[in-house]
Amino acid sequence: MTDTLLTPRQAAAQLHMSPRAVRELCSSRQITHIMTTGPQGQARYRISQSAIAAFLREHTVTRRLS
Repeated sequence: MTDTLLTPRQAAAQLHMSPRAVRELCSSRQITHIMTTGPQGQARYRISQSAIAAFLREHTVTRRLS
């Protein structure tokens, strides 16, 4: 089974944030991603579904019961 790779725009829709914020997460290595270069040398990020799931698990805040 292969893991679907998403563009920053597609990942942003799932994470409820902007594509720019997703690119910043990638460039600061806060989310696992694959980076390739475009025709003019620009960075192109691809984020897997499993990386999104891991990011959400790591950043989920649970409520403490007192």
